[in-house]
Order: sequence, then C-alpha cells, then structure tokens
Amino acid sequence: MGGSNFFRARTVRRTQLFDDRAAQIQPDAARLDEQLRGVEWAVATNPEELPLIQGTSLRLIKTEPFPNAPPLRIFFTIDDAHYCTLQYVERVEDLAAEEDFSE
Repeated sequence: MGGSNFFRARTVRRTQLFDDRAAQIQPDAARLDEQLRGVEWAVATNPEELPLIQGTSLRLIKTEPFPNAPPLRIFFTIDDAHYCTLQYVERVEDLAAEEDFSE
C-alpha cells in the first residue's frame, strides 16, 4: 500500500480579531463553541469547496440557527497547503436579507 493517498486536514488558526468578535457573541450563544468546532472541521477538511468572496482572498462559511446558537457568518482564508485562518465572525441578524458574497 505505497503512495501518498491519505487524508490530511489543514490546521485552522484564529486571528485575534476573530477571537475578540467570538467573545462578544458568546454571551448570547450558549452553543458557540460547538458551532465553531463544526466550522473548523469544515474549513480544515474541505476549504476549497466553500465560496470565495468576489474580489478578495476571503472565503465564507455560514452556520444555520439552532437552539442557543444564532446563525453566523465566518470569513476565513486559505493560507497554504497546511493552514487556514478564521479572520472574522459575525452574527446574522436578518436571514431574509442575507447577501450572497460569493462569485
């Protein structure tokens, strides 16, 4: 079984701005840690499949609302073959007016 066809996830890092914004959201989102673990898994395992925001190097992932977990919009970058960085997180206040940032 030679060869290098094995799965390798990227390491997901967070900027200080991301952590600061997440801390602001946390008091109103009891399950924020669970949401962010799911986001990190998606970003680590398949970041190229998430939409690229036109004219930028940012990509976008959104979470669905569920009890004690508001809908979130998370912007991240693919840094290289080994790393992605969560850049910014915000709460989606109006799902009906949600914009499509992707190409």
